[in-house]
Amino acid sequence: MDNLILCIKYEVAGFKKNFKFQINDQIYFVIRLEKVTYCVARAKIADTTDRKPWDNSEIYKYAFSLKLMEFCMPFDLSVLAQDFRKWTISYLRDPNSIKEPETIALLEAEFLKHRQNNFSFFGDDQEQMKPENSKRLEQETQITFANQADMNIVGTMSVEEFVGEKDRNEIRGFESIVTEWFYDLFEDYKRDNTILISKNSLFKTSNKDNTNNKIKGTSSKPDAVMVRFTEGMKQPIQISLIEYECYGNITSKSKFNKLTEHIIPQLTRFASAFSVITDNLIRSENIKEFSKKIEDYIKVNERDKIFEWVKKMVPDVQGGYEGQEFHDALLKAFNNNVQIILIIDELTQEQRDTIGNMLKSFKLDNGNYINFVGYVVKLQKVIHLKEGNISVSDYALSIEK
Repeated sequence: MDNLILCIKYEVAGFKKNFKFQINDQIYFVIRLEKVTYCVARAKIADTTDRKPWDNSEIYKYAFSLKLMEFCMPFDLSVLAQDFRKWTISYLRDPNSIKEPETIALLEAEFLKHRQNNFSFFGDDQEQMKPENSKRLEQETQITFANQADMNIVGTMSVEEFVGEKDRNEIRGFESIVTEWFYDLFEDYKRDNTILISKNSLFKTSNKDNTNNKIKGTSSKPDAVMVRFTEGMKQPIQISLIEYECYGNITSKSKFNKLTEHIIPQLTRFASAFSVITDNLIRSENIKEFSKKIEDYIKVNERDKIFEWVKKMVPDVQGGYEGQEFHDALLKAFNNNVQIILIIDELTQEQRDTIGNMLKSFKLDNGNYINFVGYVVKLQKVIHLKEGNISVSDYALSIEK
């Protein structure tokens, strides 16, 4: 139930297994109580997302942002059995498309019959949730389906260490390599709906207090800033502050010290700079400065892309006002939709959870917290390929979400 509530609140859906999907595919939210499965909501897929607000987020390998969310009074899905008796096995075990026209039509009719404006569940008294003629679903059996394609091993590789976060010759330097291959590594982010500004000297948060006095150690510089647009969302623009960190070949003790004394404090400074817990004047200054630098960059490099985004956000926008519309959307994003991305060469699940939980204390205007995403990128040396020749300089990059 808790995960369902979070799906509704943050307009996301998570899946343990991959499946074929298309933007605008419709998905239904269901919950099972006392052997009865109820439908409670539906929405359309807007895009892939890295927002995973669930406590057990590590089990949901694939996540999607949603749009056009609709709600209904809970209704028993066993009504589908009149057209398709084995529907529980086909649709509840794994994420599969509903292809039977009769089933689609029946599901649509039932949803419309029970549709309501807001999400509500049964409350403490679950008896009131049950329709008078509710049918018990057929007893589930423990079945595992081996429906994934056979793996095709194309070669072997060994893990190599990066020289460090930066390297003067840009050879095995973590930040430069990951930046170059960013869109090939991170499939959740696409060139047409993101703007990646990889200039770590461009952005800097304020180091002044509300009396304009400088405070040592409070300013921070993200290595990159990314603006992401997702069509159809209530908050279509998202701001990501990106931090690259690399341990290289330092000792375990040194890694722990770097994590606790540098990485975590740095991420905390990012979050506090845009959270409502910060003095309003300082926060406003940070938003103003970051927004201006993003807009200055866009005017030179991504003007046409922004115009396309604005036309999707505001179809009737008047010519010449696209810049103002984007400016307003950018300010709303800094106030309501900020996330921090850590890209690093080593990070345990426990460390990822600890950082994520810590950043949940930094709230935004809409009550949501600043989201955290951690990616582990490894350098791989090619040992053998099934096809093709190998060069001594052949490497690959791998990613762990």
